[in-house]
Amino acid sequence: MITYQNEEKCFDCVSFKKILKLSRKYKLEKALVKFQEYLMRYPKDIEAYIYYADTLIKLNALQEAEKILETAKRLMTKETILATQEDYYIMKIKLLCCQRKYHECYQLFRANMKIYVKRNMDTTCLLLFLKQKLGILSPKDYKYNGYLVNQILSYNEQRALQHIKEHFHFDEKYKSQFLDDFPAEEVYYNLRKWLPFENKCISGTITELYLLRYENNGKVSGRFANYLEIVTLQNSNKIISLYPYENTECRNYMKYTTFLEEENKLKRSIG
Repeated sequence: MITYQNEEKCFDCVSFKKILKLSRKYKLEKALVKFQEYLMRYPKDIEAYIYYADTLIKLNALQEAEKILETAKRLMTKETILATQEDYYIMKIKLLCCQRKYHECYQLFRANMKIYVKRNMDTTCLLLFLKQKLGILSPKDYKYNGYLVNQILSYNEQRALQHIKEHFHFDEKYKSQFLDDFPAEEVYYNLRKWLPFENKCISGTITELYLLRYENNGKVSGRFANYLEIVTLQNSNKIISLYPYENTECRNYMKYTTFLEEENKLKRSIG
């Protein structure tokens, strides 16, 4: 997760924060339009380019994000404040990982790990993920513990299901909860067969997020939820979490019923 250290150093902080809010709530198409309008007014706002790139990354528009980050880099000078330089490197590392340029990402991350430490950002999961991808894990790397770390090092379905079933209890942070009759195991195993989907959002440096239309699966803030948010490890069917999600304006979603229909068609054609 990016920590937004530099919101007060943008050209128009009120407008900038409103756009960031859209991006954080995954109203991504709206955020893109607003970023474009903002940068027409403030074409030298480096922070805006950095988080415009972040929104593009979330939409998996990685080539466009790379161009926008290149613009941010060109605008930086020796006078650019440290917080903005740090934001740039964090976003560049995220982009490289999403592009699966793992060696380049690993080198840049190791060179800038102090930024993550300074901002109290987790370094362990990204480091282990990159080392695993590069085939350079050592025995001492397996001493780390924690749900995500364990799933990175050795994915376990029962561990994942146990984590997902925790969402049958009310989550204070997200104000969400599955309905008692939500078939969590059935949905989980079906998704494991179907993932990864083409339509996805990139939620973090090593995780991807899918929005799935599934009517009345739970409640969010007292309202029935019609979407599921699915978090996986990058480009895989390794589901890290699954929970009810409020109605969204993001168009990057699939319908659960569509996959069931396609699977049933396939079964009928075979037998």
